[in-house]
Amino acid sequence: MKREQFDHLLRAAAAITGDRQVTVIGSQAILGSWADEDLPSALVASQEVDLIPVGDLQEKRDLIDGSIGEFSRFHEAFGVWAHGGAEVTAVLPSGWSDRLVPYESPAAPGVVALCLEPHDLWIAKAMRAEARDVSYCSALAKSGRIQRKVILERLSKTPCTPERQTMARALATRCFGAEVIQEGPRRGIRGPGGGGL
Repeated sequence: MKREQFDHLLRAAAAITGDRQVTVIGSQAILGSWADEDLPSALVASQEVDLIPVGDLQEKRDLIDGSIGEFSRFHEAFGVWAHGGAEVTAVLPSGWSDRLVPYESPAAPGVVALCLEPHDLWIAKAMRAEARDVSYCSALAKSGRIQRKVILERLSKTPCTPERQTMARALATRCFGAEVIQEGPRRGIRGPGGGGL
């Protein structure tokens, strides 16, 4: 997914729900921190954006799914779609909502997308642990944009079963290897070019 497609979905979701804010929890939340051209293709391969509407209301999730969801006319026309998600579908470390990365773009004026911080995104994917989630975790770790130390610290604050905790820590060990650290995303409002506005 490209940033302009991400922006288009945000703009459409705002028009449908009447809200100027939305939370992004799926794999493409990474676009709130970095532009697509700065990321490995494996991290922006999905054509779906998971959106939690304001108030986490089912009726708004239904609006999103019906209007710009998979197999909708929007999907057929533009090749991307949104899914109306819910907070309960993601297992996340405590404090995740305080770390959301705000994203704004001139291409979606007046809309603020609150995107999962990349370390929290890695944990959400590790907790799902489907094959595509494991591949995503590996690609994000190998990109050098997140730190193993932070992942392990936040895993200790993630509410889950001991079995799932063990699996996630084993995945971290497999994914990181020799840790490579790069500069993390700058907090604040971002434009489509990846820099702060």
